[in-house]
Amino acid sequence: DPHYHSGGELARVWRLWMLGDRLCSCGVPLSRCPFWKAVEQRALAGASSRVVEQLDRYLSTSSRAQSLHRLTLLSSRKRLLLGAPPGFTETLRNLYRALAETAEREVIVDSSKTPAYLYLLAQVPGIELRVIHLVRDPRAVAHSWGRSPVPGPDGRAIMPRWGPGKASLLWLGVNAMANRLVREIALPYTRIRYEDLVHDTDRVLMKIKAFGWGAAGPLASSTSAGIQVTLNPGHMCSGNPMRFQHGTVHIREDVAWRSEMSARDRCLVETLSFPLLLRYGYGLAR
Repeated sequence: DPHYHSGGELARVWRLWMLGDRLCSCGVPLSRCPFWKAVEQRALAGASSRVVEQLDRYLSTSSRAQSLHRLTLLSSRKRLLLGAPPGFTETLRNLYRALAETAEREVIVDSSKTPAYLYLLAQVPGIELRVIHLVRDPRAVAHSWGRSPVPGPDGRAIMPRWGPGKASLLWLGVNAMANRLVREIALPYTRIRYEDLVHDTDRVLMKIKAFGWGAAGPLASSTSAGIQVTLNPGHMCSGNPMRFQHGTVHIREDVAWRSEMSARDRCLVETLSFPLLLRYGYGLAR
């Protein structure tokens, strides 16, 4: 698309790019990827490794699930900002500006999932932030977090495994805090469901693009094999291992949880996630 660049989960870019040298979605290590080298030259000219380490440590600490309570009160949010390393907001602004200039795109899509990073980005001058809140059935989420991590092409997997209880509480806490922040900060916001995206892909993608600067024509096509999209190689720093897939990709809903999840685990997830389970339009299991 001529307007959008997908950067991946940019909250983790410092660790994966400057400190861990993981693979870009183009298949090249980030340190040798021409795109990310150009971003580095524009965003971090003269910055030391110590500065990068401070940024990563601060973002990793502030984004932990155990730190969600720090976003509850205005006073605790101010303390969170006061704990930022010197030049924090300026460095973030430079990063997104460098991404836009290098990609020659107007909009940077950041798929980070932590409410703390959402709050911190909202404090950066010069960034026009809009929030697309993607939610999924908590039972499917809990089932997914219980699977063995899928490694990327480099053979490394970094996603942890959680039981249904912890996964449910995190699902509830993260989504509830995201709802609260966009309301209190008054950010432009729209919510979509994973299930709707899978079953009515083109309509949902057009809704997303209309919300995020500009209308769009058809983006997906329907065939006898189902809905499919064409993905070009990109430069995402992090995210689901499927970011390495290029070409024609068939979109199908992952419903393995319906047959593989025990009745006990379903009941536990439904009990813990009940308030938002219904609010987001997910019924109870029969």
